[in-house]
Amino acid sequence: SCPDTIIFNVNLLPEITMDPIESVDLCEGEFQNAIGFNANIQPALFSWTNTNTSIGLPSGGTDNIPSFTATNTTIDVISAQIDITPIVNGCQGDVNSFSITVNPLPNISSIPDQTYCAGEMSNEIILNADASGSTISWVSSNQTIGIGANGNSTISSFETVNTGNTLVLATISAQAELNSCIGPATSFNITINPIPTVNATSLIALCDGQNSSVINPTSPVSGTSFSWINSNEDIGLGTNSGTGSIPSFTATNNGTTPISSTITYTPENNNCVGPNEQIEITINPVPNVLALNDTTLCSGTSINTI
Repeated sequence: SCPDTIIFNVNLLPEITMDPIESVDLCEGEFQNAIGFNANIQPALFSWTNTNTSIGLPSGGTDNIPSFTATNTTIDVISAQIDITPIVNGCQGDVNSFSITVNPLPNISSIPDQTYCAGEMSNEIILNADASGSTISWVSSNQTIGIGANGNSTISSFETVNTGNTLVLATISAQAELNSCIGPATSFNITINPIPTVNATSLIALCDGQNSSVINPTSPVSGTSFSWINSNEDIGLGTNSGTGSIPSFTATNNGTTPISSTITYTPENNNCVGPNEQIEITINPVPNVLALNDTTLCSGTSINTI
């Protein structure tokens, strides 16, 4: 029947809540600054876990998420879920979550260099990236070869152009993009060789028994080689074909009328064959005076014209 009273305090914290964290999208190799948290009660401690350490972030920690360099060694998009638990005076709040996505840097499959002769139709070139869903763009350093300035994914076949006497070259640089992540550039060259032509004397005349000079064809395209065909061996050349220069020979014509031969030259440079050029060699006969009989006359005798 003797009552007593004990008085004590009960401190009840309000519900612990956190400011929401937006999801993060990164590219392979991109630097991410530290990510901080904020709770409605201070001071607060935060404990967090990471479901995928392959993104370059540890499996967990306390307080802020430290800065890190995003990692993705695959060709697929990878992501991690980050769960954060706020703690105040030993009381835990609800778990908050957000995701960190790391996109790969798409790579374009290598393309071998291409070489064509002027006037050829190029092959269609289809550019492919290793990461599915990538978009591809390309630019050309030289449109004078007949190609466009830029394009996407495919380089259509085009008629190659080279109006000069030396090779022309265009460097094609291509890059792939996936979710705003741009991969490294891939480059290859397209070379257009000129079509060689022949500079040669168009007409040569010789006499029977005369020694010819060496006939040297030339071309404005440096390094051009030549092959030739002789239509008439009877002129003394002794062969119906050859390469390079036409050697010196002794002209032959045993008849009484001129004979001729057509020499057809074909130029070639870097496997590009140019138009034929023809020269004509004429061998003239050497005329002989017909023999006359001796004549004996008497003084004062009339004589016919000789």
